[in-house]
Amino acid sequence: MSGIRSFGVSTTGKLHLIFDERPATKGRLNTWYSSDIGSYIYYKNDVVKDVVLSQEEPIFVDVNSKLIGHGSICVNQVSAALDKSLWALGCDLIDADGNRQLLRWDQSA
Repeated sequence: MSGIRSFGVSTTGKLHLIFDERPATKGRLNTWYSSDIGSYIYYKNDVVKDVVLSQEEPIFVDVNSKLIGHGSICVNQVSAALDKSLWALGCDLIDADGNRQLLRWDQSA
């Protein structure tokens, strides 16, 4: 597949895709499809710019770099750990030396 902006892979191997442009030949958004590369779903690119998978749960960053559903904090480089915690570098939280703050959310509760 071409034109993929961002993607995540679930623990069961399902693909979550965000395309650069909405592919006219790919069908409807938020619907599961099968292909040669496996099962996939894709999301609207004018709403979200990144997706990270916490096991089977997609976590989204919107086009304004806000982590959706987690306080709408501006983030860079989001990662999900095996314990379901989320980690990110804050966009707006920069110390006097220019270092970004490392943020953590505990998803297991």
